[in-house]
Amino acid sequence: MPVLAAVGFQLITSFYKNDPQVRSEMVADDHVDALPLMYLDQLKWIPVLAFAVSTLQTVMQLLVTAAFCRLLPKVQPPFQRSLSIRAQIAALKMSMVLQASEMLADASIVPWLIRMCGASFGHGCAMGLQVTLPETLEVGRGCFFATGNILTSVDVDQGQFKVPCKTVMSDHTFLGNHNHLLQGLPEGSFCGVGTWLPNRPTEPNMSYFGNPAMKFRRLGNQSAGTRQGPERASCLARMWHHFSTSVMDVFLYRGVQGMVTGLALLSSRRFCPVITQSALDLHGLCLGFLVSLLSGVGQPALQQ
Repeated sequence: MPVLAAVGFQLITSFYKNDPQVRSEMVADDHVDALPLMYLDQLKWIPVLAFAVSTLQTVMQLLVTAAFCRLLPKVQPPFQRSLSIRAQIAALKMSMVLQASEMLADASIVPWLIRMCGASFGHGCAMGLQVTLPETLEVGRGCFFATGNILTSVDVDQGQFKVPCKTVMSDHTFLGNHNHLLQGLPEGSFCGVGTWLPNRPTEPNMSYFGNPAMKFRRLGNQSAGTRQGPERASCLARMWHHFSTSVMDVFLYRGVQGMVTGLALLSSRRFCPVITQSALDLHGLCLGFLVSLLSGVGQPALQQ
């Protein structure tokens, strides 16, 4: 956002800086202004422009990440190279997907993004931030992965970039936080928090916890007729879920963040175009009042 704003500012001001009339207006009445008067007349559009640029930047980052992962050469396990171009490309893909996932956080479009980057996904999956190499990840139907899991067999050892196998997550698998699964899980498996599984288990419907992983049978599978999972959400609930987690949290929120800077510039130029001594005195009084207020609030806590 700062880079785009600087480029836009340079493009706009380049139309005026060589105009003699504008230059004379900028220095008239012994007052030098950093912005041309013609540009100040359009200052009201700065918040709208900042909102649009911030939102567009988010969209472009997601699209560029998906395009790079799709167009660049793919890794076919087993793969082992020593500082090759193909290894650097794979590392770049992982970094770009991780940055995009961090930006999306727990948005509902995370599976769509990783699918666009080259992974294989079944229907009805939900996940947060994951560390993965997209073309080596296969996910079945109805899976849920919490934040911070490592779903890849990528290993860098003594300068060797290794991808020994794909990571295959079968249907209805559930992952907590910060698990590391190299080869994946069979159907109906459950992983808690901080679980490391170097090899893919063979028995389905099991739970795994810890490092080394302890294996337990899932209690839900021992009770016949027990309904698994929550009730099916209504269409309105699903629409609100996607809108609130993806549109609002990802795009609108970043647009508002960019607009705040533009509003600060607009309000300061409108209400305080010139810094006078009285304005400085008022600023000092407000600052002193704020400091005294905060110190008064902190005194009872110190006395306790």
